[in-house]
Amino acid sequence: MIYQSLEALEREVNKGEFRPVYLITGHEQYLCRQAISLLKNKALTSESLAFDYAEFIAGEIPIDEILAAANTFPMVGGRKVVLVNQVECLKDSEQDFIVGTIQGLSRRSILILAAEELDHRKRFYKAFRDSHCVVEFPKLKVS
Repeated sequence: MIYQSLEALEREVNKGEFRPVYLITGHEQYLCRQAISLLKNKALTSESLAFDYAEFIAGEIPIDEILAAANTFPMVGGRKVVLVNQVECLKDSEQDFIVGTIQGLSRRSILILAAEELDHRKRFYKAFRDSHCVVEFPKLKVS
């Protein structure tokens, strides 16, 4: 599933429907941040935000630790949200590790992977396009 507008994503989450994994990508960083905020604010209450939200920058912490955080049971709310920024900086082997393990993530977690630009020909992008949810905001064209 590929969404190319914030409105399409918003229609889905307003129904209370969340996917376990989202890949948010594109050059329009404002829209990417808006999509992340939408998911975070709809999935978590203000009370659960401090306990059930974690944010990482790819490459600073081993990927297995990030995925372990995503598998941690939520403490306050019904869901845990884990955001990983700069996923494009991960090595191919780390991206492959994510693809191989995301099927086993807790159903009470939402993993958000954010990248400015990804190679659409690689297995990583194709796996998300085919089996999960890609929210893509390509560079807007000015006429």
